[in-house]
Amino acid sequence: MAHTIIGFDSRGRHFEKYCEMHEKFLTHNNITIIVKGGGTISQLKTQIRSKIQEIKANSYARHEHSSFSIVLAAGICNMTTKISHPGGCQIIYHSSETKVQNVISDMQNFSKHFTTQGIQTKIECIPSASIMKNIEFNTAAGKLNHNILSLEEIQSQQKQLENDLVLINSHIMEINKKNNVTNIRWDRDLLRCSTKRRGNCKIPIKKMSYQHLYDGVHPDTYLQSKWYHFLCLSIQTQQHLTKTNTSDSETESEEDRSWDFKRFKN
Repeated sequence: MAHTIIGFDSRGRHFEKYCEMHEKFLTHNNITIIVKGGGTISQLKTQIRSKIQEIKANSYARHEHSSFSIVLAAGICNMTTKISHPGGCQIIYHSSETKVQNVISDMQNFSKHFTTQGIQTKIECIPSASIMKNIEFNTAAGKLNHNILSLEEIQSQQKQLENDLVLINSHIMEINKKNNVTNIRWDRDLLRCSTKRRGNCKIPIKKMSYQHLYDGVHPDTYLQSKWYHFLCLSIQTQQHLTKTNTSDSETESEEDRSWDFKRFKN
């Protein structure tokens, strides 16, 4: 039996409910969902590894063979830090070359650990977070009555976070390419493109927009649905490609065709 295990940080806390609304997706996929609020890459690696061992043990007892594929949708908790101080709580970001290299190394080790066992592994590109919006949300919610960062510090940390994630996501895409799997580009949904006229030329401008991260970290209902939809689509597409590659000489059945997630409506 084929199993798909998806490891989330808190951005995936509503994914199970989303799947319940799309029964056809659950019908054609044996999905195990792991959500760890504040979870780091290494913590989710440990939980996924334990879940695989548990499933293998149960399958062995039933004399069944199990195969696995893994999707990791996490990483922002390796980047930002949630701090508590006398004035409340907020997220901050301290950039360093060591931190960036550690995250890249954690992603590479995550992939290597499972792919060397013959497990198909896919990693989602990490969407950024908004330090300012997190401050505003926590202030309005009564969780923060004194912000410890100056405006200049907020702007500097935000820019560093966005730049570092561009580098990390480029490495994630290289990992996915090496694993022959498609990319999940949640990060692109925060990118807004416009143009600025300079003389007779239009200069393209790309900037981040955090209007759909309600607390600066987690998606609102609109963005959440969009992220989850494309995650499901990616899983379906990859499974269809795998089935096609392993049975090139076979005629596609009606069940195979039902894997086309494009038929689903948001």
